[in-house]
Amino acid sequence: MKTFFAKAQNFHREGNFLEAKKYYHLAINENPKNIEALNLLGIINAISKQYNDSLDCFNKAIKINPNFIDGHFNKGNVFKELKQFDYAITAYNKVLELDPVNIKAYCNKGIVLVDVNLLDEAIICFKKAVDINSNFDAAYLNLGNALLKKNKFKEALLNYNTVIKLNSNFAEAYYNSGIAHRNLGNFDAAIFNYKKAINLNPNYSSAYKNLANIFLKLKKIKSYIKNYEKFLMTHPDEEFIFGKYVFAKNLIFEWSSFYEDKKKLENDIIKKKAIISPFESLFLIDSPSLLLDVAKTYSQKMYKFDKFLEPLIQKKSTNKIKLGYFSGDFWEHPVSYLTAELFKLHDRNKFEVIGFSFHKKNESKMRNQLMSVFDRFIDLNEMSDIDIAKLAREMNIDIAIDLSGETENGRSGVFAHRVAPIQINYIGFLGSSGSSYYDYLISDKMITPKELQKFFTEKIIYLPSFQVNQYNNNEVKIGIGRSEYNLPKDKFVYCCFNNNYKILPNVFDNWMKILKLVPDSVLFLYLELDEGLNNLRKEVESRGVDFERIIIAKKVNRENYFSRFLNCDLFLDTLPYNAGATAADALWAGLPLLTQIGNSFSGRVASSLLQAIDLPELITYTPDEYVAKAIELAKYPNKLQEIKMKLSKNKFSSLLFDNVKFTRHLEMAYYKIWGRYNNNLPTENIEIENID
Repeated sequence: MKTFFAKAQNFHREGNFLEAKKYYHLAINENPKNIEALNLLGIINAISKQYNDSLDCFNKAIKINPNFIDGHFNKGNVFKELKQFDYAITAYNKVLELDPVNIKAYCNKGIVLVDVNLLDEAIICFKKAVDINSNFDAAYLNLGNALLKKNKFKEALLNYNTVIKLNSNFAEAYYNSGIAHRNLGNFDAAIFNYKKAINLNPNYSSAYKNLANIFLKLKKIKSYIKNYEKFLMTHPDEEFIFGKYVFAKNLIFEWSSFYEDKKKLENDIIKKKAIISPFESLFLIDSPSLLLDVAKTYSQKMYKFDKFLEPLIQKKSTNKIKLGYFSGDFWEHPVSYLTAELFKLHDRNKFEVIGFSFHKKNESKMRNQLMSVFDRFIDLNEMSDIDIAKLAREMNIDIAIDLSGETENGRSGVFAHRVAPIQINYIGFLGSSGSSYYDYLISDKMITPKELQKFFTEKIIYLPSFQVNQYNNNEVKIGIGRSEYNLPKDKFVYCCFNNNYKILPNVFDNWMKILKLVPDSVLFLYLELDEGLNNLRKEVESRGVDFERIIIAKKVNRENYFSRFLNCDLFLDTLPYNAGATAADALWAGLPLLTQIGNSFSGRVASSLLQAIDLPELITYTPDEYVAKAIELAKYPNKLQEIKMKLSKNKFSSLLFDNVKFTRHLEMAYYKIWGRYNNNLPTENIEIENID
């Protein structure tokens, strides 16, 4: 006849936990010192998420035998599930005290240390595990994961390759290899590994998602959409995915479900759902309230204020303020084109200026220029967020300026660790971070009037003009004529060279209305991806316009870039995401830009630039006014010529292109906020007056 304990074990093996629990209880009633029964009952309780009952079982077993290794180990696992990490580590340490070669304890302790961002200690644990058993594939996998989190991508790959040698069917090793290769820029290798993971596990949803992201990075949008649709079939409510999907479709003018998608996004944002990232929301939404909700939801989900580092100690004022400019765009990128001269112009008697680059090393002309204008230039690409924060703290950065924010190459997680006493959000991401760890945001009164302050978690630094610009006269060269761009010599040329994701159906409706009402005109339109050409043709023709009136502009090198503006008559801006750097480029080249002012930060930038160059007549306030103005300037060339002459005159006398004055304004702001910090005053909105 089987004992209660034997019956419990049989039911346990069969997965009949309800019956197993009953017989374990009977076995324990029969023998209260049956530590195996207590241990196995504790495991079933843990599986059933009855964690208090589970811990009670393990504690009773340990009380009977303080050296009961399985009891300590399983107790650690429960604390791990409960995210009570200190208790979990204590339990695993007890196992290792009793059994110094317990590789499972080393691995689980390492996993907990990764969870609390103690990556170096975690790596030590995983290395001890593989030293004990060089064939333990899970230990190599976890070692690779810890190195991956430290941005040690090459070292991580070595460990994933070892896993695959030990177990060629380990789908997770291929998947994580894909992540490492993607971060190293080895996109073909990343695609191969993600596909291998999917072959081994056709339901590997994260592999579909990451494979899709690679295709988005490579601008292979149809492949991106195909993989995301597979992912969305099984994960329709996955956080921040649907917004990315809508964003990608807009890149190729795939508008068949645009308004339904937009309505779903807005409804989910109102419900505080994590449906879209802050950057992707800028092209779609013109409500400051909704944009703030997006930013808050994202920052709370992705970058909760970390307590892994101690709070910064109050610093004393020094002779020089140490500025740290952080960016993922210190290469051939619009942000760098705008800011490079600023770093050079800073007063070195008052400021030390350090560049921190998140972007991988490259030999671009712009990167070399940037390296020459900073007092120090530090490459952070292979450092983890917390290690970057530690480095910045050790360097005693006083004011940290994030020039990327929630854009493709940004690292907002770095600032969640608090790298400096004062942290500023500027120019890369055009909106509020929605977080508590950026103290200030740089703006101006046109972009952020007082009534909009409530939609920002940061305090506003009001400069006389928001956007810094770097230009020289040699950039605008006459030489390439209309014929070389396939532009008609005798027609009015409207243009838009904004990124395609900024072009929405309602904006496009207005453009086509303008073309129909100005029959002797064409639209010179930047097309980022050939995949979008057929969709673009369909959208044009469905609005009753001959597609031959759309002249396609492709990407050109910097030397020829400005010549395109010189061959156009009027730049048509987008809404709710305006031209920024491109708007300044157009104005510098002498091309008037027509905008409709929006409600959000990104929808008011072009208006800010026009105000700074004293051309308010090119700011419109409704779609009808925008259309009417575009038509008027085409039909009355004298009016357009007057604007061009005014633009030419103002270019050298207005705020917009006066970088020396902009730098002085910004330095005044830095001094003001640093003084408030040193006097223990709270952050507040501040205003810098225009200097003579």
